[in-house]
Amino acid sequence: QISILDSNTVATAKTRLNEDLKATGGDVETLEFTQCVGVLEAYYKSRSWDCRGSCKVTPFSLEGNWLTLSKPTYDECKGRNEKGDLLYTLGRMSFGMFRPMDLECSVQASFNNVRTIDPKNPGRPLHVPKKLMKEIQSGNILLRTYDIVVAITIEPGKYRRGMRKQEGYHIVPRPIKGILTNTGYAVPDPNVPNRLSIWFSGGALEVQDEPMDLEEWKKIFDTACAPERNVREYANILAARLLLGALLPEGMEEDGSMTFDLKKPIGGHGCAYCDIVYMDDDLRIMRGHHGSVYVFSRVPEPQHIYV
Repeated sequence: QISILDSNTVATAKTRLNEDLKATGGDVETLEFTQCVGVLEAYYKSRSWDCRGSCKVTPFSLEGNWLTLSKPTYDECKGRNEKGDLLYTLGRMSFGMFRPMDLECSVQASFNNVRTIDPKNPGRPLHVPKKLMKEIQSGNILLRTYDIVVAITIEPGKYRRGMRKQEGYHIVPRPIKGILTNTGYAVPDPNVPNRLSIWFSGGALEVQDEPMDLEEWKKIFDTACAPERNVREYANILAARLLLGALLPEGMEEDGSMTFDLKKPIGGHGCAYCDIVYMDDDLRIMRGHHGSVYVFSRVPEPQHIYV
């Protein structure tokens, strides 16, 4: 039971939480982590703060770029590479939108970019869940971007189906760095404090070091030679097209970038959301509707970085 909720207690809990995440590679299921979150959540609730942004009962801002400290929640982790980075297939990381789906990638960092935008002039494609259409169209709602930007490396020494060398398939000769973006949005739930309704409506995949890796990148993602989807993958894509209005990448731009869109994204208040359980100037902890916990550390804006 927590008896004293003061600034010293919070500072100690934050330090312990950060040290535990660093020691465990972002594990949010340890006893130490759970105890620290309990302290921080209790303190946050005791202050009656509401960081949805729909009211002014908070000294903190969601706006900014946040580094994800908790480990990724993609399904079917393939283990770690020699550097200790977690491994996943490209298909699992991109909703199955990009091929080769079984291409093995390691994750170096993940960022959550949150910015307020004008619903009537968002400055980029805005696909909205049917349940939120009226709110967004009214323009009288606080709309934010909620992009997930992941720095990845295509692992070397494997062919494009994710396996070791096999006759007739292109082999990845060296580590190739890329950036995977899942384009998302967030609006405050009008009925639940600290709750954001979140949805994702598209994404992009691009090479990180274009001068050095573009030629090899194009070989890896050459759609004319990409492995055909198996029956299960094809069924998933068909469902995405019918239910989500998915528009798959039809080709590659000259700079190697590829994009997809979900014209009918899933979302709505009480349907897909994250609750803010703790937040201050540099730390944010959220709990998703399935119970997953996410921890973020604010990245200083360029004008706040001094040399």
